[in-house]
This record gives sequence, structure tokens and C-alpha cells, in this order.
Amino acid sequence: MARITRLGSHRHRLFYRRFFHPVNTGFDRRVQIARCTAARPERHSIMSQIVGSKMHEYVAQRRITRTVRSIIRAIRSEVHGRLWLMRLAGISVFLIAIGLAPPVRADAIDVRAKQLTRDVDYKLRLSAALWLAKKRDPRSVAALTRALDKDPEHAVRQVAAEYLGRLVDVTTPTKVRDRALKVLSRAAKRDRNANVRKVAARSLDRLLYLNSPGPKVFVYVGKPKVQDRDPSSTLSGDLENALTRMVQKQAPEFLMSWPSGTLPTRAELRQTKTRAYIVAAKVGQLVVRKKGGNAQVDCAVSIRINPWDGSDGKERLTAHQTASATGRGQVIRRNTNEGIESAKLDCVLAVGEQIAAKQVVPFIRRLIASR
Repeated sequence: MARITRLGSHRHRLFYRRFFHPVNTGFDRRVQIARCTAARPERHSIMSQIVGSKMHEYVAQRRITRTVRSIIRAIRSEVHGRLWLMRLAGISVFLIAIGLAPPVRADAIDVRAKQLTRDVDYKLRLSAALWLAKKRDPRSVAALTRALDKDPEHAVRQVAAEYLGRLVDVTTPTKVRDRALKVLSRAAKRDRNANVRKVAARSLDRLLYLNSPGPKVFVYVGKPKVQDRDPSSTLSGDLENALTRMVQKQAPEFLMSWPSGTLPTRAELRQTKTRAYIVAAKVGQLVVRKKGGNAQVDCAVSIRINPWDGSDGKERLTAHQTASATGRGQVIRRNTNEGIESAKLDCVLAVGEQIAAKQVVPFIRRLIASR
């Protein structure tokens, strides 16, 4: 059994080779190849993505296991009073360091971000940019920001500009968000490609609300209630989409969707200092009057606005912060099944959009201004 004496001695080097250097078996050789390819993503990007992090983690765990076993054998063979106690204390510190050390691993986002930054093939960089665009993560935003600022290929810069406008939001860390806005602004003015300038300007317009003074506002359009019980009717979903589009058009500074893809919780609203309101619509009984070859449809739509506490909260009926509005409409179409269904849809959507534009958005803005 090899002993550990002083640092740099011949026996110490033998111990290192014996317990820290992997045996050159077939599998360990594949591990070494995988680690070499992971260090050169420009030549072996596919191999590094598939086996890089997993092989590295396996080798690290295997080395630690061998080292611990060898130290235990050394303790059993050399129990000599104080020398044994001193070595036991050193081994304890060593094991604690192993336990506290964070695992060294690179997840898929880090691998793709590195590929976007370093790969010499622009097609692989473009693929990495498209992959990162699906991940709402600060590292994805940072990587796309670097690509927009530094990448020599205009197709990569255009993809980065497009998806920065979709990924950056109120939950993005301030430093990362400010950097992305700065690079978007510079690209909208100075990029040498006209398409990149156009896309960057569009994304920047989409993110103007992040720099607007005052609190952020989230508007949740609930599923409308319809008294028409026809199971094949799509009236409720169509009205919900129409109200969402109208509110977004009239007030682009309002948030209509949350970054996570789900509704925000009360804690998330508080953390981001965002005020939330719910817009609930109800469609009354649709009256159809047939007159010869025509059919007349009368509709009534009511919309209520309340403060909202998030998906795990509820509506709050607060004085001077709750309002409702009702509108009526009339549409005439041909007296056919298709004509009547079309008249119902047109009537409800027209009344709902008018209430949203003339009542809902101005009321919410007045609530914000009053605080």
C-alpha cells in the first residue's frame, strides 16, 4: 500500500496515479474521448452535447469512490497513536470538502449557450439560438443578447432579436434585462442588416412597458359565461380571444400573459410589484327573430372588472375599484343556420370589443393613476 508523505514526493505521485488517474480500460478510454470532445465544441459539438456532462459526472464520482476506499485501507494498515489521529482529522476535513463541493456539471442551456458563442458553423449557432429561444431562463436571454451584439451572421442576429422580445419580461433579472434592452436599442439603430434593424425595433416596442413609470399591470381575461347551451358553440372562446386582443391593442403596456405560461400566483405578483385585474364577461340570452329571408339576432354582453389576487387568491370586491358595463347589439343576416350562427358571433364580438375599448381599459388606467 502506497503511503502519502510530503507534497510532491515520489510516493505522493504514485498515490495520485494509482487512485486519481482512471485506468485505461475501454470504457474509461471512451470517457476520455468524450471529455476531449466536450472541450472542443467547434469540432465535436454533437458529441459534447450528448455525452459531455454525463461522462464528466461519472468520472468524478468514480474517482471520489476510489479515493475514499484507498484512504480507509490506509487507516486500517497504519493505526499508530497520534499519527492515526492526525491522519483521521485530515481525512475528515477532506471528506467534508468533498461533501460540500458543488457538483461540476453543465446542463443543456450552458452547452447550447457555449455553442451559440463559439461554434464556427453558423448553422449550428442558428440551431442553438432557436433552441435557447424556447427556454425562459436568464442564461438564454444573456446568450441571445451576446449573439445579437457580436454574431457575424445576420440570420443568427435576427433570431436573437425576435426572441429577446418574447423572453424578456418583468421576471428577468434587472442586470440581464437592462443589457438586453440596451443591445436591442443599438441593433434597431445601427445593425448593418435592414431585417435585423426592423425586428429589433419591433421587439423593443414590445418591451417599452418595462421602462414605463409606475407599477406593472397584469390583466386576466376569464372565460366568459354564455347562456346559449349549444355544446358545439365556440362563442365563449372566441369572445375571450377577442377581449384579450382588444385590451392588448388599446393598452400594450398591460401584461396579458405571464412568463411561466400559467397564471401568476399571489407571491409572484407581490415579488414583481405587479397589480392584477380580472375581466369577466357574460353573454345574455341570444334572441333570434326570423323575418322572411332574413334573421335578426339581438345580444347583450356584460363585463365586470375587479382587482385580482392571483391564481391562488380570489377576486376582491373593493369600493371604487370594481366596475361593470353592459352593451347591446343587433345583427341581421340571411335566414340560414350558417347565417344565424355568424350573426350571433358578430353581435357578441362587436359589443364585447366596444366595451373593452371604451370602458375596461380606461377604467383600469384611472385606477392606476389614482394610486
